[in-house]
Amino acid sequence: FKQKTAYEICACLVGSEMCIRDSWFVLQGYLLSYYDPKDGLKGSLDVRDCIVDKDEPGSGGSGGGGGGGRASEKHENPFYVLIEGRKLFLSAETALERDAWITTIDMRKQRWQYVKKTLAVGHAPDARLLHVLSGNYETHVDLGGLPATLEKVVALDYYLRSPLCNAVHIAIDDASLGDLELQVLADALCAPTARAPSLRSLSLRNNRMSAAGGGAAHLSRVWLAHGSTLASLRLGGNARLGGATSAGGSSK
Repeated sequence: FKQKTAYEICACLVGSEMCIRDSWFVLQGYLLSYYDPKDGLKGSLDVRDCIVDKDEPGSGGSGGGGGGGRASEKHENPFYVLIEGRKLFLSAETALERDAWITTIDMRKQRWQYVKKTLAVGHAPDARLLHVLSGNYETHVDLGGLPATLEKVVALDYYLRSPLCNAVHIAIDDASLGDLELQVLADALCAPTARAPSLRSLSLRNNRMSAAGGGAAHLSRVWLAHGSTLASLRLGGNARLGGATSAGGSSK
């Protein structure tokens, strides 16, 4: 992603505004770098702990007061980034581009949270999920064969709710997926903000889900939410689900 114009409001310069005109902003990994068309790279900022939103932080809504509010009145499609003690005002060319910037920066933050929490409990991050959380919005998401930890499913939850999610096939087979992790997954797929409205297949074979732990109820919610498009719901090898393995008449 590249961003052309931005206003930087430094916390140490109360009431003043520093303008970085005609600068290009590029997000690579966790670094948001800004370039001058003639002089090249001017600097980089780490987005892992930033705050990004369409509304100016502390303004109580779009077009808030202060220097950021004045800047937003001059440009369409603004958004704000609080980062390393600085407040950046950025203006995208279109609303779609603005939303893509916000989502992508948020996704990089979620990626870092997943890495940090996974390492903290002694596991290695799943490279396939890191690929998705880096902004590669895949239609097929396969996370089978490795443990479906709560940290992993929470990160996947964020992707499934993101505006740029276009997943239509999800597979988490042979992953020791339990009832708690299934609840998080079902919540994401059934939420009003879910961005996988055309889910075509869901495969959760050979896991640890159970009817007694609520697994069957969570699967029923998914079926009710996506039954019109869900052509395949594969649940084989989940003996503790009992009759739920044939829910909806399309399981294998």
